[in-house]
Amino acid sequence: MFFSIPHPHYFSYKPNREVKQIYWFTMLNGFGLSLAYIFEPIYLYHLGFNLVSLMWFYVQVYCWYCVLMMLGAKFAHRFGLKHSILLGNCFYLLYWIGLFLIGNHPWLFIATPILFAIQKSFLWPAFNTLTSLASNRSERGRQVGMIMVLVDLAYIVGPFLGGIISQSFGFYYLFLAAGTMMILSSIPLFFTSEVKFSGSFRVRQLLYFVTQNPRNFFGYFGYAEDLMLMSLWPVLMYIILGQLFGVGLITTFASLVACVLMLYIGRLADHTDKSKLTGEVSFFYALTWFFRFTAINAVSVLIFDTMTKIGKGLINIPLVSLTFETARQRDKAFTLVYSTFVEFSLSMGKIVTALASIIILKLTHNIYLVFVFAGVLTLFYALLTTKIKANGFKKV
Repeated sequence: MFFSIPHPHYFSYKPNREVKQIYWFTMLNGFGLSLAYIFEPIYLYHLGFNLVSLMWFYVQVYCWYCVLMMLGAKFAHRFGLKHSILLGNCFYLLYWIGLFLIGNHPWLFIATPILFAIQKSFLWPAFNTLTSLASNRSERGRQVGMIMVLVDLAYIVGPFLGGIISQSFGFYYLFLAAGTMMILSSIPLFFTSEVKFSGSFRVRQLLYFVTQNPRNFFGYFGYAEDLMLMSLWPVLMYIILGQLFGVGLITTFASLVACVLMLYIGRLADHTDKSKLTGEVSFFYALTWFFRFTAINAVSVLIFDTMTKIGKGLINIPLVSLTFETARQRDKAFTLVYSTFVEFSLSMGKIVTALASIIILKLTHNIYLVFVFAGVLTLFYALLTTKIKANGFKKV
């Protein structure tokens, strides 16, 4: 049997077929993503784009995402979650191709964020909905923990290999390998039937959640830290270390350390109030951003990247478990709408973070102050709750 583990109390006891397929997708998709993910902003920086330009890139991404995710949710509602995920991964390959060509075609700096936003629009609402529907409530924390472990396992190998490929052969082969792996990762999901919906998906359902649940809307602003992990932090690592291989090696080691902790936290999340646990660990994670100004050499970069991976893992398991638990409070249509609401909320938070980062960088030229701001928003995770207002929600 796939994923048969000798210490089952740290894992889901009897994951169903859908959960196992999600495990396979997560592992393969995580490997493809980890090959190139951390090197994307470094690549743009290497081409001559400064830190402010990088943040404008992500402002474009998430502004478009806020608009286009409605299209992605409607597609998933009509054609199925798994087909939406597959299409999202195909757009990831197109995005990486566009990213590679930016050096020769500067206009792609405007077009490529749109491709990235389309990729996110088809992938994330559908994947979060699928995982919410498949996961077992009594073991949701452990199942999410297993997903995080698989992601970390991918990040143990991926960044190391990505550093070798980019340093030895160039970014073209790195992006091509990563994109191919992303598309192939969708295959295991189709070993069971597609998940489809009746009725239609309407934008007013999403707007209802935003207006009625401001606490969770602002709570997902905590994902400001995630924006830093995909933009300025990798660039700072590259500036300090001076080589791509070193960035990949440190990321690999940090992921290895964090991987061990994910299993315990997943089990703990099943026996603890997830809202309370999310609030407690968000404080620790915020501290890793507040004190990041001490990251000035290879040793300190290694320490902080390890702390980042641990903090990210500590917050992710109760956070994602809480999100899935909230999304499953009603029927499938509710799950898709709430999953889209989550993506909309975190995207708005990332737009605010990126714009604030631009202002801070222009006024102070201090990247560490941007990390402090991200740390403040990370504390917003403590606002999240499963007690949401949904009385006016109707399946349409």
